[in-house]
Amino acid sequence: MDIFCYVFGTDWNQYLAIREDLLLRIMEVVSRSGTGFAFPSQVNYLARDSAPDATRTKEAEQAVAAWRQAD
Repeated sequence: MDIFCYVFGTDWNQYLAIREDLLLRIMEVVSRSGTGFAFPSQVNYLARDSAPDATRTKEAEQAVAAWRQAD
């Protein structure tokens, strides 16, 4: 959704004050209606790696050694 406002004036500071007032009033209307504004978010999942299983590591090493011998 877009909102367009035309502010007639030549003073930049006056324009910024009017723009701020409009935006704050829009925020108030949205807030009173019980909704809010969407904002970008990001979720980071952190996991701890567990130590490798010694038995499975040994089996994998033996399998690779067998493959090398068999070409």
